[in-house]
Amino acid sequence: MIPRFPLSLALLLPFATAFAAPVMSADRSQPNILLIQTDDMGVGDLGISGNRWARTPEIDSLARESVRFHNHYVHSVCAPTRASLLTGRHFLRTGVSGVHGGRDFLYLGETTIAELLGDAGYATAMYGKWHTGKTDGYFPWDRGFDDAWMADLYRYRNARGWRNGEWTETEEWSATLTTDMAIDFVRGHAAEPFFLYMPYMTPHEPLDAPDEDVARYRAMGLEDPAATLYAMMEHLDGNIGRLLDELDAQGIADDTLVLFMSDNGPWLRCSRTGTFTDEQWARRNPLPYRGNKAQNWENGILSPLFVRWTGTCEPGERFRMTSVLDIAPTLLSIAGAQPPPGHAGFDGRDMSQLLLSRDAPWPDEPFFIAQWNPEIPGLDNPLDEWTHFVPLSSAVRSRIDFEHQRLGIRRDRHKLLWGQYGGMAVDNVELRDIWTDPWENANIHEANAELSRSMLDELRAWYDGVLAEPAAYSMPVFLIGHDGHADSPVLAYAPAEIEGGLWNTSFALANWTSVGDAAHYDIDVRTPGTWTPTLEYESQAPSGATIELVVAGQTQRAVVDGEAWIELQPVELPAGEQRLALTLVEPSTTDGVPAIDRLSTIRFRRTE
Repeated sequence: MIPRFPLSLALLLPFATAFAAPVMSADRSQPNILLIQTDDMGVGDLGISGNRWARTPEIDSLARESVRFHNHYVHSVCAPTRASLLTGRHFLRTGVSGVHGGRDFLYLGETTIAELLGDAGYATAMYGKWHTGKTDGYFPWDRGFDDAWMADLYRYRNARGWRNGEWTETEEWSATLTTDMAIDFVRGHAAEPFFLYMPYMTPHEPLDAPDEDVARYRAMGLEDPAATLYAMMEHLDGNIGRLLDELDAQGIADDTLVLFMSDNGPWLRCSRTGTFTDEQWARRNPLPYRGNKAQNWENGILSPLFVRWTGTCEPGERFRMTSVLDIAPTLLSIAGAQPPPGHAGFDGRDMSQLLLSRDAPWPDEPFFIAQWNPEIPGLDNPLDEWTHFVPLSSAVRSRIDFEHQRLGIRRDRHKLLWGQYGGMAVDNVELRDIWTDPWENANIHEANAELSRSMLDELRAWYDGVLAEPAAYSMPVFLIGHDGHADSPVLAYAPAEIEGGLWNTSFALANWTSVGDAAHYDIDVRTPGTWTPTLEYESQAPSGATIELVVAGQTQRAVVDGEAWIELQPVELPAGEQRLALTLVEPSTTDGVPAIDRLSTIRFRRTE
């Protein structure tokens, strides 16, 4: 029985013929590693998937030259998948529990695959979407990458971002710009082992592509957003082809392990071009998996995984279940590297032997599924999870329990889901046989109650263990004076806790209206000394309200005057971890007008 339909629409293809596992030669003990990741790309967005509208010849060719995994799981949204990819650990253990509002910072105690490979002698680089931390200590150049360009999300044309901490603006398309950087990196490091991570933003919304490419798809009879989506994919495909061609030009293609994957399933709306119609959505998903991005149905958490290692891994199909957690331990194994003493350990498995042979031993280990953003029982929070977030203080974390979460487990052929998913009305427990029902049409829970109970017990025990982890559902600690930097921002939308009627939105702390509205932040002063704090905000009018700041036992107040910022008096900050508090102590003199509409940053500048 075929446990998963392959990406090709030839759904009844038999298993690939077994082959003898080649031996890895000594001169390939440290191959180059090129890891390509797309953003919000579904398994149906490629030509090799059977999508007749997709023009992706370079990626399709890469797939045919690769070991292709058809049961490869990721998480349902961006930051959680990236946290697991970088660490080999389940995202809930790493401090990441969402996509914005302070829930997308990779815990500073985690070790990334870039750090481990760098310790093993690899040159490391990343160009594209980071989304695992946005301040000092959390940036890619702080987490093991020798060279990095962190894109300003999601700006495709006239791309801009940070190159090793320096702001850059261009007139280039993002996929072209990052590919140019990657080609330069390959040319400069062709004689040594390198790890090159390419997290392209394509095709995350808002969909955008060169006008002439979009026009070509409109001429085929497609309307937006489909025409723009396929133009984006074609543009990305050409750039991936350029990068792969450079490996050939440098004579290192056979010595380079190439991986291609997505971060989650496809999204069905675009703020620029609208929502996919039912007809367009069906065309985009020629394999009718259920769901979409942000849901734990198969179409939300399945990803292609193509692995090419010419001369070492023979192209073929793999149907055993794998996950994003397996990437880091596999790359370390292939590179001959070991995690350092005291490493917390991986949740994934080494797939290197499975790359060599589909018949390699592969233990039946579960993949645990968790919804981004926890449900918090007993908390009156009418605000929606996309734009307003409850800071995960210790008091809030103590309320999080198994019963109210949206979780799941995939073991062998069965997948169990617990809770409500994406607003769809389902029973608390759903059990599917993915081998016989990959589209998840039939809930077989009642007919298999004992199996459901066993899987549910395993899921509960795992989740209880996660809740005991020190970084689970944690908020970030902001570093002041990291690496001697004289400018250290504390992002207002990532507080440890809030009081009163404040709204913690994706990118600002809003609605400073009433006396007692307060936010508290955890900071770690790495460079002690005199620092001047500045509040950066938006306000509708001069309000006359008074804000109080308390840090390191020092208290000062400032009047909100309607400007875009307030500079306070210098404070002496000793080294170490401490708490910063900001409180509205006198209300606005203008009725109905918040003292501050949106507080974005509390910026500390060192005073010499």
